[in-house]
Order: sequence, then structure tokens, then C-alpha cells
Amino acid sequence: MRPAELRARVAAAGAGPGWRRAERAVGLADARAASLPESLPESRTRVHLALAGLVAVPQFEVRDDEGRWPARVDLAFPELRVALERDGAWHGVPGQLAEDGSGA
Repeated sequence: MRPAELRARVAAAGAGPGWRRAERAVGLADARAASLPESLPESRTRVHLALAGLVAVPQFEVRDDEGRWPARVDLAFPELRVALERDGAWHGVPGQLAEDGSGA
């Protein structure tokens, strides 16, 4: 479900038990999670970081000094030059690391 659709559903439900929490969760939604095959653990990590006041940039493209694209990281704090990768258990499936580009 796309964030706009989720916002509309929460608004239509109106005030009630859990409403404020749902409203906050919608504010943390990221459309890239709906359109890319990213992992649930990655989304959870992003939300936990945001709730702690650490707003990471999801699906950050790392570029070299000449602007070439060598990688995309799950979460980044570009101003600190910090990148996070959060992989789910499915990365343990034989051959997945090579397919993911994380290994050879």
C-alpha cells in the first residue's frame, strides 16, 4: 500500500484507540518500501532510528569523486559519511549474497 493510500485510510478511520500511533507510523512511511523489493528488517530499522531522532536517508546512492555510482546502501547519514546495511534472514539462502551483490 502506498503512503498516500495509508494516510487516507488512517484519516478515514478517525480518532480512536491507537489513532495517534497510526498517524505517527504513516508519517514514517517511505514510498520506496512499497516500490522496491527491500526488506522488512530494513524498514523496521529505519523506523526505530527515526523514533530515536536519527533520520537516515533510505536507499542512498554512494558516488565516487567523479560522480560514478559504485553502490547503493540501505540507510545513510551522508553528512556523517555513515552507511548502514540491514539484511534479513533470507540473505542466508545459498547464492543470495552473490545475487545481491554483497559477495562473490
